[in-house]
Amino acid sequence: MLGILTGMPSVVMAKSGIDSLILSKVFTYRKNYVQEDSTLETNVYMRAYYVTVKRNFTLFLVPHMLAIARGNRDYICEIYGKMSYDGGENINTNAQVIAGTISSNRRIMPTVLKLMTPTLYDIALFKNKTLSPFHASNRFYYKYSMTFIGDDLVTLYFKPKRKNAQLVWGHAIVDFNTGRILSSDIAGEYEMVHYHTTTTHEEDPLHSLLPKKTNTDITFKFLGNRIHVALDAEYNCPINLPDSIKNVTDRKLMDELRPYPLSNVEQSTYQAYDKLHTPTNDATQDSINQKTIKKQNRIWNIIDRSLFRSVRASNEKMKIRLAPLINPQYLTYMNNRGVSYKISLGAQYNFSQHRFITTNPQLGYNFKFKNLFLRVPLRIVYNPNRHGYAEVIWTTGERLAHATMLQNLEEMQARGELPRELKLEDRDLDFFKNTQLKVTNNIGLVKGLQLETGFVYYTRTALNEKFLKELGMPTKFRAFAPIVTLKIRPWEKGPQFTIDYERAFKGIMGSTSEYERWEIDAAVTYRLKRLRLLNLRVGTGFYTMRKSNFFVDYVNFRDTNIPEGWNDKWTGNFQTLNSRWYNSSDYYLRANISYDSPLLMLSFAPYVGKYIERERLYLGMLSIQNLGFFTEVGYGFTCRIVSIGLFTSFQNFKPKRFGFKFSFELFRHW
Repeated sequence: MLGILTGMPSVVMAKSGIDSLILSKVFTYRKNYVQEDSTLETNVYMRAYYVTVKRNFTLFLVPHMLAIARGNRDYICEIYGKMSYDGGENINTNAQVIAGTISSNRRIMPTVLKLMTPTLYDIALFKNKTLSPFHASNRFYYKYSMTFIGDDLVTLYFKPKRKNAQLVWGHAIVDFNTGRILSSDIAGEYEMVHYHTTTTHEEDPLHSLLPKKTNTDITFKFLGNRIHVALDAEYNCPINLPDSIKNVTDRKLMDELRPYPLSNVEQSTYQAYDKLHTPTNDATQDSINQKTIKKQNRIWNIIDRSLFRSVRASNEKMKIRLAPLINPQYLTYMNNRGVSYKISLGAQYNFSQHRFITTNPQLGYNFKFKNLFLRVPLRIVYNPNRHGYAEVIWTTGERLAHATMLQNLEEMQARGELPRELKLEDRDLDFFKNTQLKVTNNIGLVKGLQLETGFVYYTRTALNEKFLKELGMPTKFRAFAPIVTLKIRPWEKGPQFTIDYERAFKGIMGSTSEYERWEIDAAVTYRLKRLRLLNLRVGTGFYTMRKSNFFVDYVNFRDTNIPEGWNDKWTGNFQTLNSRWYNSSDYYLRANISYDSPLLMLSFAPYVGKYIERERLYLGMLSIQNLGFFTEVGYGFTCRIVSIGLFTSFQNFKPKRFGFKFSFELFRHW
């Protein structure tokens, strides 16, 4: 008995040591056997079979689902093309030949196509989503166990320490000698779908980074709708098509390219589709049926493309992207700004490989202020290697506060020139509509140093123009100012420093303002392990001269007219700061920090924690005239439906205001 008891610790340590050795080999496989910066290119065949088990009218609300929200319940789609993988986050697939039974070969549930190609050795199985159990930095989130299969193979089991949408469970067959994954069986949740994916891999180290073959079963449930999808993909296919073949619809060609035959059910789906679209002996009736089907499809395509889907078109010279007109994702609510809605358009025209023109207009509307916001940028890139571009930006609809208008009116009220019962703040008398034209040219002088020069022209018109005219107050101001911006990045992954200088001259182009403004800003985003982000930003701005000018308008410290959702370009705005404070001080000094992580605090909570996808902590500090030291602390999280942010502000360390912000995230990545 004594011998058994004293021998147990050594047995446990031996098994633990073997487990750690196998995990270490899996974690370091790519580093040990694949050359750094290796790029993999392969031919890929993908097949998706959709079965609509249950559906109702709410299926029309789901992006890219209108094609199967009516009509048949079974659909098939096949794609043959080329795929490239840079060994990191980027997987690019170019469809060359397409076949299927979906009207106009539209993509249904395009997000599920990402599940076809898990990158097992990366931090994320899918781009910026789902922490891989086969990466060393994610080991903290998983529990592992192993059993040997013979002498050289091991079954590696993994499961999350807590259930969450960013984690998976399953097992993999691993080569004990190298740590190479031969096959895997993975289950999890991704963007409103439950999936189960099996993969097999090749022996060649480079090709082993991607699967040789994958099979994925998907179930999508939403408000009583239930859809099953079977995804199959085979990589490294032998037939290589010319690059000139792109998005060609050809069933006969697909029959030649298909690496393995269709199942009986899939053949039946094609046969039913052909029967409906193939003429019979009754030519007249066939003609009527064909016209009816084409008319119905055309109507539904117009509805789908114009209202619920992003419109994309491209060729060698031009690319166009139009956001859907109806999309709950563009709704954002903030307790001090109300509900906002925004849509955008993107376009690019290529003159040559190194010269092109781009535009990305944005249109937004704030329902609380009844304010329409429009921003139209036009950029001509003439030297991308040196960041050389000329840009014209026209913006209108911004709300800008007059620095002294409200104070002047309050003094008039105190003198009895205005009724004392008149509530001045409720009439927005100090707010002006700001229309701006900015023309600049940017060029890189040396590596890490860019110079931007140009001018800006403002026109500011009072929102309550009629009332101010009756009081004899000015209602319109103009300003013309040359601008110079210096952008400095001393090292590639370090912060970018920006120095902005703006000088307005009175009398030029009707300018009624004269001022001189400086701003200095530094911002950096650090990508940490396990998909975490640390954002840091610090800046200051000040006016060195203000003559007959009543507007304070900073570039890096300004109110957000149309707030962004979770995936905003982090700017470090203050969510609870009254909009008037942005335009009331001759100077500002601010610092902002945010920490973004997929698994932080709320993900530990029972029941609801499994739905949390990302969490974020905010800290903002500000010093301006007449406000004292202003601090804002916030916490936010995003899940499959909404993103929510909660904020508390302090003025001189005393509680000041509570803020709340949310935006819809449902199907944002579909």
